[in-house]
Amino acid sequence: MKSDSKLIKFIRTVSTVLVLAYSAYYLYINADYFRVLLEIKWESLSLMSFFILVNIYASASENSALFQALGAPIGNIESFRLTNVSAFFNLFLPQGGTITKAVYLKQKHGIPYSKTPALFLGLLVIYILIGSGVILITNLATLLMGKAVPLIFWIVACFGCASGILFIVDFPKGALPKMGKIGILISNYSDGWKSLRANKSCLIKACIWQFIIFVSAGVWVSTAYYSLGLKINPLLGISLSVLISFTNILTIVPGNLGIQEAAYGYFTYLTGMPFAQGVVVSALVRVVLLSMTLLLTPASWYYLFYKQNIKLSRQSFIEIQ
Repeated sequence: MKSDSKLIKFIRTVSTVLVLAYSAYYLYINADYFRVLLEIKWESLSLMSFFILVNIYASASENSALFQALGAPIGNIESFRLTNVSAFFNLFLPQGGTITKAVYLKQKHGIPYSKTPALFLGLLVIYILIGSGVILITNLATLLMGKAVPLIFWIVACFGCASGILFIVDFPKGALPKMGKIGILISNYSDGWKSLRANKSCLIKACIWQFIIFVSAGVWVSTAYYSLGLKINPLLGISLSVLISFTNILTIVPGNLGIQEAAYGYFTYLTGMPFAQGVVVSALVRVVLLSMTLLLTPASWYYLFYKQNIKLSRQSFIEIQ
């Protein structure tokens, strides 16, 4: 197990170095495209920042509803602060935000690590299901407006809708005891997800907040394109925000550096614009998001962790992994 862990860390380290090196090279050979970032008006940045705040608050409120279903009496403001701190650790550690939330829930509210997989499964199912639903709606609306929709948008939406099966089907548990640690993990997911799924009011609230998350992200993505002089259908902006966010489900490089840029470039290319312009949009989004994270994290950390003497030690991160 330790050798596997060392191999994974080695792969992540090498991947990060290679991505950073190629990013620097790509920036150098496409410097003319990136110069437009220096000409962005403050009105566009302000609008992006506002909807990013809306997005963070909606994400925190969604988390709060699920936290409460697990027995942690966390309000939206406390969840907002936890979301900011988690976003900060996501910059440096793959799944750093997930681990931060799990550690906080255990130390502050006594929620055992065995219960947190249900929370993250619930978030993932809602995230994929609502996201695919949003893509389907925007795809249909785009067709009614007489515009084309890339095939991959339909494919992702259809596969995403399949996640809705988890709302009605239980994990088969008969053979789980024979599967060792993996079986125990799946069993924890199953038990926790079953209790979450039974709380319909919680799931409805979480779904509503998830819809707001995607719409607000679509607005700031569309604003990013417009601020660079690129005209984009706002409905397409919402679809793009969902598709690109799906690339964050599996994180290898901290912050998904390079993966997000490639996704923006690819989906921008599918809409008829140059690949490089999509990468520039991604850079703008990343800079504004990073600025918001660095701005909000210190106060959130102070009130949430420092004042309450909650520690995020190396050992606690090892325990949850």
